[in-house]
Amino acid sequence: MSFAYRHSELRFASGSAWIHALLSHVPDARALVLFASTTAIASRTNREFLAARALHKLRHATLLVDLLGEPEEHRDPDARFDVPRLTSRLASAVDWARHQPGLETLPLVLATSGTAAGAMIKLAMQLEPHPFALISRSGRLDLAGALPLRQTRIPLLAIWGGSTDETRTPSELAFGLLDGPKEKLNIADGGSLFLDSKALGEAAQASCDFIEKWRGHAEPGNNTAPAAQA
Repeated sequence: MSFAYRHSELRFASGSAWIHALLSHVPDARALVLFASTTAIASRTNREFLAARALHKLRHATLLVDLLGEPEEHRDPDARFDVPRLTSRLASAVDWARHQPGLETLPLVLATSGTAAGAMIKLAMQLEPHPFALISRSGRLDLAGALPLRQTRIPLLAIWGGSTDETRTPSELAFGLLDGPKEKLNIADGGSLFLDSKALGEAAQASCDFIEKWRGHAEPGNNTAPAAQA
C-alpha cells in the first residue's frame, strides 16, 4: 500500500553549525527512522532516499541527516573521524525530532553508515527513551570504544558489503563486544558504499525486517522480546 508522504528539506542548529536534513512524513506514522551519515544524503535524488522508500511502504517516517557539511569535509578530510562532534550532531538531530509535533512520540530507530556508527553507539544508551533498534550499514562500530559497545543493550543489526567492504574487519571485532540482542548480515558485492542497486535493496529489506521484528516490542504494554541471533 502506498501513502501520501510529505517531503521537507530543512536545517536545524547544532552548536554553531547548521545541519541539513530531509524529513519524509505521513500522518499516523508507525515509527521514525533517523538515517545519519557524514556524506550528503539529505536529498530525494540521493541513493539513500531509495532505501528510505522501502520504509515508507511500511508507513514509517524517515529523517535523512548530513552530519557534516561539504565545506567541513573540504577543510578537514579527517572530520568524519571526529566522533565527539558527530555524536553531538546526532544528538541535536534526535532532539530536534523529539520537539516536532507528530514526531515527538514516535518510536525511534537510529540507522548509520561509516564513521557515524561510532557516534550512534556512543549516543544510543544516553537517550531517554532509548531507540528501539539500531542499524549499522558498513559502519565503523569500533570507533565508539569498548565501554559504550559493552553497555549497549538496544537490538542492533550490522550489515556489511562482502569481501570488498573495508569496514568489516574492525567493525566485526567491535560487534563481538555488544552484549545486547544483535544480528549480522554480509551482502556479497555490496562493498562499503553499496553502489550496486541489488545489494542496496537487499540491505534496505533486511533493515525493514529487523525494524518490524523489534517495533512491536517498543509499543507500550509489550514486554515480550523476539529471540535475537548472535
